[in-house]
Amino acid sequence: MPIILAALAAALIADQDAPPPAAETTVEAVEVTAAARIRGDLKEGVLNYPSSFFTPMRPTTALDMVTWLPGFTLEDTRDVRGLEGAIGNVLIDGKPPTSKTDTLASVLRRLPVEQVERVDLIVGGAPGINMRGRNIVANVILKVSARPKRVITGQTFVDTHGRVSPHLIATTSSKRDGRSLDATIQAARSVAIFPGFGWGPYVRRDGAGAVLFEADEAYLVSGPNATGNLSYERPAGGGLLRLSALGEYFGTDLDDVATLKPGPGEFSYRWRQAYRRGEAGVRWERAFGRAGLELQALERITIEDRQDETVRPPAPTTFDFDHTDREHIVRAVLRFKQSEALTLETFAEAAVNGFENASTGTVNGAPRFIPVANVEVTERRGETGASLAWKPGPRFSLDAALKVEASDLEASGDVVAQRDFVYAKPRLALSWSPDGETQVRLRAEHEVGQVGFSSFISSAESNTGQIRVGNPQLRPQRAWVAEAAVQRRFGQGGDVSLTVRSKALRDVVDVAPVFSPQGVFAMTANIGDGRETALIASATVPLKRLGLGGAMLKGGFTLLDQTVTDPLTGRERPLSYTAQRMADLHFTQDFPQWNTNWGLDLLYRGGVTVYRPFGDETTAAWPRLNVYVERRLRPDLALRIEVQNLPGVRSRQTFSVYDGPQDRSPLLYVDEKRLSVGPILFVRLRKTLN
Repeated sequence: MPIILAALAAALIADQDAPPPAAETTVEAVEVTAAARIRGDLKEGVLNYPSSFFTPMRPTTALDMVTWLPGFTLEDTRDVRGLEGAIGNVLIDGKPPTSKTDTLASVLRRLPVEQVERVDLIVGGAPGINMRGRNIVANVILKVSARPKRVITGQTFVDTHGRVSPHLIATTSSKRDGRSLDATIQAARSVAIFPGFGWGPYVRRDGAGAVLFEADEAYLVSGPNATGNLSYERPAGGGLLRLSALGEYFGTDLDDVATLKPGPGEFSYRWRQAYRRGEAGVRWERAFGRAGLELQALERITIEDRQDETVRPPAPTTFDFDHTDREHIVRAVLRFKQSEALTLETFAEAAVNGFENASTGTVNGAPRFIPVANVEVTERRGETGASLAWKPGPRFSLDAALKVEASDLEASGDVVAQRDFVYAKPRLALSWSPDGETQVRLRAEHEVGQVGFSSFISSAESNTGQIRVGNPQLRPQRAWVAEAAVQRRFGQGGDVSLTVRSKALRDVVDVAPVFSPQGVFAMTANIGDGRETALIASATVPLKRLGLGGAMLKGGFTLLDQTVTDPLTGRERPLSYTAQRMADLHFTQDFPQWNTNWGLDLLYRGGVTVYRPFGDETTAAWPRLNVYVERRLRPDLALRIEVQNLPGVRSRQTFSVYDGPQDRSPLLYVDEKRLSVGPILFVRLRKTLN
């Protein structure tokens, strides 16, 4: 990693003559049970929520605090190439995490609540804060500690069949004398507890509806995983230097076994995967009067091996692949604060990415023809732009940006291709606050996605064994976005908001048929244009006025209306993999005299369909209820007991398979599965060591 090593050496050498920083005041955590005052309002654009505001929710980590932040919904880090589009909507001490691989949820989950001074909600933009195109950003402000915070967490899931998922996490963090350190080691044996996994009946019917066979199915996933993280920040070269490193391993054993009734015999699908990733990054920043410079470099490598084996009608198949991803990024940001009302920023980012894949397979023991099986892809990506944050008065703010993205992709191996893309990405966001409790926000933006490297290669559908062909000719999916939102605060912590968002979709990426001399295949492809309209509502309601002291209710829903034209049937339909209805409701109540709180989480996800040329896959709507009790046994010891997935609803899945393209071929069979892992017990014990 020559880029990072060179930058690190230069920064450390420059730091040798740097004077020691002034001593900082140390602050220790104090538990507060009284209601806390929220400072700021929507006209100012920054709301300060002290750590004591969250005491009735009994949070143990910064993630718990952010989850209950009124008027805010976490948007996690996105695993995309480059840094500009990867950052989520939470900052820590005004800066995004250095790592890309380490998600925001993971970073926040490792920060003990005792280390958090407050959480700021930045609404509508604020000078000096890069909103990254978002209207709302949370900023977690950490305390300066006299001693490191060390926490050990042990937790496990237990399902109704006795499967356990032990998980051990050890963290240490400190922030003092201008230096900070965060380190985590975690190891686990994971089990799948999501819709579509578990035990239940499996029935296959022919095109006329007659039962071909019935079975009891067990569709289970488990495997070991381990992660280590380290980040360190110190003064260097007149500024601050932050180093980060991460290594992770995930092993996955998927076993789908259908035992025939009345028997004998069974059908099976097995998938074995080993996933390894390493990342190292460095970021240096320094202020020069009213200007600021930020330099960042990151390198990452991912290696994945996978073996699939299907033993069921119409034919036994195998599919194996090995692939490697490499990413090298450098980024520079120059920020100029003209005044408290105006901040200008410009950036430039360059990346070189690589991807190699080799795939093999068989049908009935004979070698299988796999289009686009062996591919090597190289991408050179660059992005630059400028942004402006202007707040001329307490009622109005403007956040505008113009970015240009360019990339060059070359593919070799089973397919030879060369693609060039250049896209302009303008953004304009306006906010208006008629009073301190109300804000109206407008946004217009051109969003550009990425062509996933996995879309270049062929893969096997896990439920049918059918091949999905890779497509090196893909273009990124884009959208012209118009959005309007209104937010209203009330009381101490009450908040309600409504957002309407419209997208004009371009070059939609979905699945289409491809005809070749070797047969008809499904291919990931651009299927044309479409549209999407979203209605999003959320509310946070303190329940003290209803006689429920220490109680809070938070919830929201999203309604989507999507339309694209199916490339095979010509009918209008939603996009694949997208739920059109989603909702969540969360309740918590604190009993300070017992050092205990309890709560519930009600989650709903609407049905999802994957549209394929040879038959669709549909997962029905899935509601889930979790109920928990958490007790602080001692100031340094907390126990949480939770029952999840009540009442153990079975997930209904259907798979239709045709003897060719479904608009012109007979229906061969329909599989129906109703699987569930049942209710799940979750137990967590968290110990603070200092």
